Amino acid sequence: MSGDAPAPARVLIAEDEAHLGVLLEQFLTGRGHRVTLVRDGRAALQALQGGGYDVALTDVQMPGMDGLALLEAASALPLAPEVIVVTGNGAADVQLRALRAGAFDAVAKPYRMAELEMKVRRARERRAGRLHLARGILGERAWSPAFLTEDPATRDAQARAESAARERTVPLVLVGEPGTGRRTLAATLVPWLGAAAPFLAVSASVMPDAVTATRLAGGGLLLVRHAELLAVAEAEALAAAADEAETFLVLATVPGSAVAAWAGTRAVDLPPLRERPDDVPLLAGLVLARAVAERRGALSPEAGAWLLARDWPGNAAELDAVVGAAFPRCADRAAPLPAAALDPAR
Repeated sequence: MSGDAPAPARVLIAEDEAHLGVLLEQFLTGRGHRVTLVRDGRAALQALQGGGYDVALTDVQMPGMDGLALLEAASALPLAPEVIVVTGNGAADVQLRALRAGAFDAVAKPYRMAELEMKVRRARERRAGRLHLARGILGERAWSPAFLTEDPATRDAQARAESAARERTVPLVLVGEPGTGRRTLAATLVPWLGAAAPFLAVSASVMPDAVTATRLAGGGLLLVRHAELLAVAEAEALAAAADEAETFLVLATVPGSAVAAWAGTRAVDLPPLRERPDDVPLLAGLVLARAVAERRGALSPEAGAWLLARDWPGNAAELDAVVGAAFPRCADRAAPLPAAALDPAR
């Protein structure tokens, strides 16, 4: 009912400034939320890997793992929480990087705690709607990352990646254009490593040293995105550290990179979306389903034809952006998505 109190959120605060962290913890607890406070990025990741959090509030400057690296890792977790990144005053470039990396919001210090608490509630609502829809569409698969495809070549790539995870003999290299689902596929491999295996995703641009990264993954799966930024010698050091830590190493890179041709690995190529037309309506429906709780991702026939006619140079990431931006343009959000909403120039 409209008079019911808003539901509390399960919140993780990662803040190395002790006084500020305690103040924020006390304020959010007083507003009815269930709050856990940690002092560094590593402890935050370990807590998030345990599951159960709706929202993570993370400072950017922290020891062990900074807030942007934590955002990257948290976004790749099954049943990922929404992440709100707190930056230093005037760090507009960092705020933009956080939003582009998938943060729910980026807030600059000093902030008003009442406004931050409102963002926490909105983030909890979005995650609740996202999980509700995922369960409705995917059933039990919603409890693990879903790599959705109807394309035979992509299914074969998925099978070969799963075989590599089962054997764990050499690092796996996922080769594909940005947006082809390399991170999602890597996340689906975790159950092959064991029910409780952790999953850590980091970018090569902000990755800690090889030994630290593999130990953080703790015998689970370490995904290194943007691996084209690594020299082969750096990749070899990562592989050696991963082997010592009994961690399965997965490198995500683009075609033509040195890492993609690195000997001693198992390389799996993911086809671009323009070669997988059957996946376009499937993925578009999933994006719509995540957008709003009262619909199940319906597309009008005209919208489906419009989507199939595009080349999608940005792959699934571009599809996500186009369909996600189209939904707010709909006057009737209970009706199938019209083609006009997808193409503002129509």
